[in-house]
Amino acid sequence: ILLHELGHSVVAQFLGIRVRSIVLYPIGGVANLTNIPRRPSHELAIAIAGPIVNFLLVSILLPAAILLQGGVFSAPFHNLAFANLLLGAFNLLPAFPMDGGRILRAYLTPKMGFVRATIKAADVGKWIALAMGIAGLLLAHLILVIVAFAVYWMGQREKRAAIVSSQF
Repeated sequence: ILLHELGHSVVAQFLGIRVRSIVLYPIGGVANLTNIPRRPSHELAIAIAGPIVNFLLVSILLPAAILLQGGVFSAPFHNLAFANLLLGAFNLLPAFPMDGGRILRAYLTPKMGFVRATIKAADVGKWIALAMGIAGLLLAHLILVIVAFAVYWMGQREKRAAIVSSQF
């Protein structure tokens, strides 16, 4: 998770956006940028950087696990590769404010403007969060319910912030 967030941070800094901090939570992490990138290409680059780091790690860890097949280190390498594959893929869900939701907003911004794109991405994220929450309840998977709540809450918070900022 730290390397995923470092991926976002390195790209943001390369694009001239300062990173205040990286905060790690039990359910993930956040790279706190000084400002939200308003150029869709910048938001896309920053958002996709985290999952790309995960997929690069898979491309290193999986061959290592195969080479060490049967050895004491095979299972940890395999497990880390699988965890990174899941983390990268999960983050690509278009549930704003996750990476996939930010990619969706970057795609929509040229078509409808930043505020309307944020509203649309947050609304898509709300429905995905609802589906995640229901799946978590049905599967008795508490972490998925917590992630669903966090995605819903943070997406709605960013939606309100975008609306408020557009009124000034």
